Amino acid sequence: MQFTSEQELLDFTQHIVGKTFSELDKLHLLNKTADKGALGKVVETGFFGYALNNDIEADFNTLGIELKVSGF
Repeated sequence: MQFTSEQELLDFTQHIVGKTFSELDKLHLLNKTADKGALGKVVETGFFGYALNNDIEADFNTLGIELKVSGF
């Protein structure tokens, strides 16, 4: 998914509210790995629809925004 503005990204991201990581985990990443980045990968693949990658560029490169997921 390609976003054209920060506001468009934020508006879309509101749809994640109320979802669990298990609901988003379409690739079953939570069951397969002890990777400390697993939650970020679940959000990238299950919510934003990005393929897993090791690219060094920002997740939303046209906006220069990097996705970060932290527990709370």
